[in-house]
Amino acid sequence: MAPQTFTTTADSNGTFAYPLILSEPGVYTLTAEGQTSGVVVSATVTVVGEAAGAADLANTGGQPLANTGADASLLLWGAAGVAALGLGAGGVIVSRRRTKASA
Repeated sequence: MAPQTFTTTADSNGTFAYPLILSEPGVYTLTAEGQTSGVVVSATVTVVGEAAGAADLANTGGQPLANTGADASLLLWGAAGVAALGLGAGGVIVSRRRTKASA
């Protein structure tokens, strides 16, 4: 693919951004050159397509595995469940002690 040129303006600190979509798999070199300063910076970006990822899933029939990891909401609901069980058990103990004390 032939090199392409894009233009953007840097701020007073020399910082710039340019939205770029790289939809084809491959290795790309992105280069920026200051019009005034002449400073050149480069970065290499590797884009991996779906075809490369499908080979990694060959033993699952090409389907990704289910996400079974714990997240924050799972931990929160688990803690609430343990607290509810503790309160319920405490209520049973208090109720039995009151019944024995009144007998």
